[in-house]
Amino acid sequence: GAASTAAFDWLAARPEVDGERIVAMGKSLGGGVVADLSRARPLAGLILQSTFTSLPDLLWESYAIPAWLVRDRFDVRQALRAFGGRVLILHGDHDLVIPERHFDRLRQAAGRSRSLFQACGHADCPVWDDSYWTTTLRFLAAIE
Repeated sequence: GAASTAAFDWLAARPEVDGERIVAMGKSLGGGVVADLSRARPLAGLILQSTFTSLPDLLWESYAIPAWLVRDRFDVRQALRAFGGRVLILHGDHDLVIPERHFDRLRQAAGRSRSLFQACGHADCPVWDDSYWTTTLRFLAAIE
């Protein structure tokens, strides 16, 4: 929304920032926010952690809430199909909030992507883990 585009514009206007190499990261609902941002601003990459395919998909599949009740769609899968930059998708193997099938669908939708499936849940994935940092730093180093 407006806050994420304003944050991007502020950052991209800074003289010490290369506006063509900005990577946005979002976790859970934040993944939907940065996916929407990728449709509004030229991001070089996206990092999505514990993110759903779309809010209507998640709410219907997990809670039987119909899509017509959902105002903010946060259609991450559609955004990934349209996105030309690199994508890193991180997810826990026993995430009880966002099922594994969302991770699989996002990987299929993302063109140039890397992924890491960790031994964790939704909010307890270890960022101090070597595989997390190795994967993330390799991903960032590949941003042109």
